[in-house]
Amino acid sequence: MNFFSICTLLDCIAAIIIYFLFFFPKWNRNLYELFIKSCLYIYGCCVLYVTAIIPVIIPIPFFNMDISQIHINLVPYIDYLNSNGDFIRQILLNILMLVPFGIMYPFIYRKNFKSTIISGLIVSICIELIQLVSARQFSSCDITDIINNGLGVFIGYIIYKIGGKSVKRFLSQLLENKKVKTFSISKRTKTIILAIIVIQLIIRSIVMPLI
Repeated sequence: MNFFSICTLLDCIAAIIIYFLFFFPKWNRNLYELFIKSCLYIYGCCVLYVTAIIPVIIPIPFFNMDISQIHINLVPYIDYLNSNGDFIRQILLNILMLVPFGIMYPFIYRKNFKSTIISGLIVSICIELIQLVSARQFSSCDITDIINNGLGVFIGYIIYKIGGKSVKRFLSQLLENKKVKTFSISKRTKTIILAIIVIQLIIRSIVMPLI
């Protein structure tokens, strides 16, 4: 198992721990809320992985990241115009990646079209900026990806408007009145666990250039 595989495994464990420490206690008022918000959490973790944000490495300029290799593209669809690489596949993947967000965000939080699109674009911009310093050294931020992500959110919202009410009614009838067993964890324990997660993030960020 290589360094990145170990870091990815640690991040998966950390994501599970964070879920049960902070989100599960807030969402377990009934099984309906727990289910739909947990789906969004799992989806968010998957997006972080496929966009190279997981495994997490704290960026340290001139130490574990090469600032000279950072590339920002502000010309939409330049790869398409220049016929570079597998641009069609990248366009489709970036559209599909944010379709679930366009469905789940208004479904869970009852947001309108404008709020959903703006939130989706903010998520996309954050992903692109973080990719500049990702562990896998993508070191690029592309306006084309943001546009395609926005198209994905738009498509997802249309799907939500078509079938969202029916799905919400079905899930409500199936899960609404069912309770979930809960548990409590002291603030001190939470603080210790978070400190351990942060410390291992710092250690891996320092060790990475030495691997």
